[in-house]
Amino acid sequence: LTREAGTVVSAVMLGAIAASGLLPFTRADYEAVVGGAGGHAKASLRGFALAFDAVSAQREQARWVEQVMNDDAEAPVPTTTPTALLAPFPTALHDILALGHARAVEYQNAAYGQRYLERLQRVLAAERAGDPAGAQGFAATREAARWLALWMAFDDIVRVAELKARASRAERVRREVKAGSGDLLRVYDHFKPGAPEFAAMLPESLARRVLAWDQRRVQRGQAPWALPLKVSSHGVLGLLALRALAATKRLRPLGSRFATEQALMDRWLAAVEAGARADARLGLELAKCGRLIKGYGSTNERGKDNLLHIVDHLSDATRAGAAEAVAQAREAALADEAGTALDRTLVQHGAPARPLKAQPIRWHHNPRLKKQAH
Repeated sequence: LTREAGTVVSAVMLGAIAASGLLPFTRADYEAVVGGAGGHAKASLRGFALAFDAVSAQREQARWVEQVMNDDAEAPVPTTTPTALLAPFPTALHDILALGHARAVEYQNAAYGQRYLERLQRVLAAERAGDPAGAQGFAATREAARWLALWMAFDDIVRVAELKARASRAERVRREVKAGSGDLLRVYDHFKPGAPEFAAMLPESLARRVLAWDQRRVQRGQAPWALPLKVSSHGVLGLLALRALAATKRLRPLGSRFATEQALMDRWLAAVEAGARADARLGLELAKCGRLIKGYGSTNERGKDNLLHIVDHLSDATRAGAAEAVAQAREAALADEAGTALDRTLVQHGAPARPLKAQPIRWHHNPRLKKQAH
């Protein structure tokens, strides 16, 4: 916060102390003192305000969470999600469901938010069947709600354009570079979308053709195709390009990646439902596997491959120690990006290691070797 405000740390610390409520002074009392501190008063007030607002927000959130933990049915949900949509769920889940629903609606539309809740209703029904007494406190549904919300709002070029075109992003950049009100600021965004990013926006039949063309390039020893772009997001044309791309989110459900991601989510949730219905702890451990879906590009693909391999080979409730096996495999996958620990854990529990993936070998000309030969 100090760097963001361009001030000294004492102003920020004073704002945090003021918001803590430990001393009998109002915010106006503090600001009157800080505002008279000399030529750097404006920066000091900015730092004071940032810290005051941050601590105040944390205190308000802590009070609300405490109300929920105490089963206060009257605790208001800090979101615009209609209460009627949350009615089918226990009050203890309303906080996470409201946040997840709001994220899905903001990412796509109201129908997408409804799809999020419907998926979790099935998980909840399965968990109630496997844990009628609620001894686990609906933990599997809570974990599924957390990771499903993040997965449903997966990053694509439309999402990236939408985030970069927001006014709040421009304001944040100005604060970070400490640009004054009279300063001119130029911002250039660099993109390098490849064939997979373009194919993701196309229907399945066209997407397969684009990916097959790129694969043939790679097999010939060429680098995967990509289109380097430099967009001046501070200018009219650059901003219009970002806004136009962001507006295509209405077409996102027609794209091949959207369909693929939804199918993978449903496979994971089906395993969570089956696991929760048979064994409450197995359902919880499978729900926690949603943590494996993170990042973008190869990291994201590797996470999905690991998740599906665990689901396909370790989620059978008839296996002895299935819940423990899933938990150990998940932690191994998170601890080692190379996957060596995961493969070892899979084999220990009687499951096959992940299949090897073919990687192309590309040869590059080294001009120094030619000179040495002469």
